[in-house]
Amino acid sequence: MSESEPLFVRPRRSSHLNSTLFHSPNKDLTSFRRWKELNPKLIEAAAKNEKLEKSAAYLSVTWKLILPIYNIEEYSQPVKEVPLETIEYIQNYLAKAHKSLGGLAQGNDSKRFHFISPILICVVFLFGPNDPVEIVIEEDLTGVNVKANGHFEFMLKRICIVQAKKDDMEQGMAQDLVGMEVASDLNGLDTVYGIVTNYVEWIFLKNHNDRVEKDDVLQREHGISTVESLKRIAGKIYALLSDD
Repeated sequence: MSESEPLFVRPRRSSHLNSTLFHSPNKDLTSFRRWKELNPKLIEAAAKNEKLEKSAAYLSVTWKLILPIYNIEEYSQPVKEVPLETIEYIQNYLAKAHKSLGGLAQGNDSKRFHFISPILICVVFLFGPNDPVEIVIEEDLTGVNVKANGHFEFMLKRICIVQAKKDDMEQGMAQDLVGMEVASDLNGLDTVYGIVTNYVEWIFLKNHNDRVEKDDVLQREHGISTVESLKRIAGKIYALLSDD
């Protein structure tokens, strides 16, 4: 499977992938070396949560625990132009949601979900029937070489998306990075993309075999997103999905 092909991962079917992708000849050995460093940390996290199995839940992994393993570089995620009518549609919808839901309460994760998902849905809708993209919700993945398990709020192709709980973006990054390693493990991918967001802040991640790249984007801290901020966020997501 090439990295440019759409990846549709169905809930609780990861075991069907293991036998064919566990020994993928295309997988760079650099990742296996990183996983060798990462796994003791994951087992440590599992033990702290009194888990007998040798696999850590994504939620149990902290940023402090895994940071020394990663070589994180800053990068600027390209933006692919999204039609203005799509941006205006998103903004109008979010304005209605903002009014109907009583605004964005700090740390209210349930509300944030309803502001994040419309952006993803509208970007996905830009792809036609000849190049379909499917949103998978609450995707469970359990690693084989990577001793971790958990789920993503959303998966889009090779993009693993985590909604940061209680505005803790570092914890969200830890969850996403470990989950991205599992996705790479199960599917034999050399590059996996990630997004961590609480709607106000968006972190774009690229997990390569030898490094991790990070782009941090801040929207308006209060109120409804502007057209310009939505162009930037939606355009970055659109570019990732288009492999630009």
